[in-house]
Amino acid sequence: MRRSLSILQLNDLHGYTLPHPELVRPDGTWTLTELGGLARIAGLFDHVRNETGGAVLALDNGDTFHGTHLAVDSRAH
Repeated sequence: MRRSLSILQLNDLHGYTLPHPELVRPDGTWTLTELGGLARIAGLFDHVRNETGGAVLALDNGDTFHGTHLAVDSRAH
């Protein structure tokens, strides 16, 4: 039986727990679009898990708790 594994990677979240406006350049033209947000990211991860039958390895490569007021002013207890 052959199985596959999907690898999902997060990097440089910088405490953006809510969606936020971001400048992107997908086709050579700068566009302001809404990106990020943990709920959106969780939905994308769930979508991939459903597509693959749950065979997913999720990695977070750092900079999660850095950059926004919410992240800087929060502490884990």
